[in-house]
Amino acid sequence: MPNIEIYGFGVTAGAVEVCVWDVLKKHSRVNIEDVVVTIISSTVHNHNMRSKPFIRVVSNEVKDESRVALTINRELNYDVEWLCLNNFFEAK
Repeated sequence: MPNIEIYGFGVTAGAVEVCVWDVLKKHSRVNIEDVVVTIISSTVHNHNMRSKPFIRVVSNEVKDESRVALTINRELNYDVEWLCLNNFFEAK
């Protein structure tokens, strides 16, 4: 299950979430029912205190999720970090 985390976008995070869903629906081969989006209320800055919001894609599915991360990066022009997990244990 890919988790898409949105960091540092402030009040625009909800709009970014809508854009992420649109990109996934149009361009992804991932089963949309397995995706969750988490908005992390945070401030993200570089060493010059310049705002540097980013999106993190977290999953244990290597092939498909790297495509998800690249697609979000290309379509939305946001920094995207891809974190691959060793395992994910779904609740039954």
